[in-house]
Amino acid sequence: MNIYEKLGLNTLINAFGANTKIGGSLMAPEVVSAMKEASEHYVELADLLEACGEKVAGLLQVPAAHITSGSAAGLCVATAACMAGKDKAQIYQLPDTTGLKNEVLIHRTHRNVYDQAIRMAGATLVEFSYADKVEVWQLEEAITEKTAAVAYFAMFEDVCSRGTLPLAEISQVCKKKNIPLIVDAAAELPPAANFRHFLEQGADLVIFSGGKDICGPQGTGLIVGCPELIEACVLNSNPNYSIGRPFKVDKEEIVGLTKAIELYTQQDFNKRMMVWKNQARHMENSLAGIPGFQVVYVCPASKASVGRPRIVPRVNICPETQALKDSIPEMVRRLKDGSPAIAVNFDRENIILNTQMLKEGQEKIVAEKVKEVLLEYAPE
Repeated sequence: MNIYEKLGLNTLINAFGANTKIGGSLMAPEVVSAMKEASEHYVELADLLEACGEKVAGLLQVPAAHITSGSAAGLCVATAACMAGKDKAQIYQLPDTTGLKNEVLIHRTHRNVYDQAIRMAGATLVEFSYADKVEVWQLEEAITEKTAAVAYFAMFEDVCSRGTLPLAEISQVCKKKNIPLIVDAAAELPPAANFRHFLEQGADLVIFSGGKDICGPQGTGLIVGCPELIEACVLNSNPNYSIGRPFKVDKEEIVGLTKAIELYTQQDFNKRMMVWKNQARHMENSLAGIPGFQVVYVCPASKASVGRPRIVPRVNICPETQALKDSIPEMVRRLKDGSPAIAVNFDRENIILNTQMLKEGQEKIVAEKVKEVLLEYAPE
């Protein structure tokens, strides 16, 4: 029995993707070994964060980097950095923003559950744009003497394209007004080029999850960007007495994420993509022909598809009748309650099999178990 089974819990085969609620991703043995080694010594945490930040920035070829306790924590810390900067009195004052610039501008179409990470720092979110259309003047008109930053969620740039300004256009306005531009890119890996892509488009701070495709410790995140703002992030973050103090990232996690990023930059992504494609094709072929269901190989996913990043190959299973579509949540529960338990994503139209976190060979188990469930619901 593994550690989870001893606690009375089922382990999952992950055909969902890199999702926090089911454990994010799995760490390589080299990462676990580095964390074990880190656990055997004491070190000044601030010095370790600085050293690893410099190493990560060099590996990724970005101006500067800071390790956080997750991408949501990164959003809060980045927001605090834009409001309080490096002023110790203002840093200690947060989340009270009296006398500070405290408004963060955001597309109306980008409002989401991670708003809270921005508001935690004491910021007030100010919307601009219509629900289905946006003009540059709307962003310009929303800027006041209270504007601390503009927040941009990369996961909505395709889905809400009609209500989202291109990042480069937002950057032009921000540069002209000397306002920082924060990009949440938590799940925007791969491709690895995205570490620099958003900065090249004009972002000042970009936030990534360390526990998704990077396969670092699940509770880690990364902020990359402008050195001056990264310095402010450091001061507003653990282990300093600031709004970020509760977002503790320990020495083992700092070292683990640094090692994971080193491994990530050495990967052959073309080879990895070929594995994913083969896994998706196997599931597509194995599930084809089941009455009542259309099975479609998808790469890249449509703009409206749930789950990021879009470039990871997946298989969509679309029920052909409304009655079967209404049963999607029940079928997903059956898979999660089965043996072995399988986690899959879904929306109102599809059951979605994502290859991103599947081990090689697990696609065969997923195909077999999904087929069993689909046949139970298939019309005679």
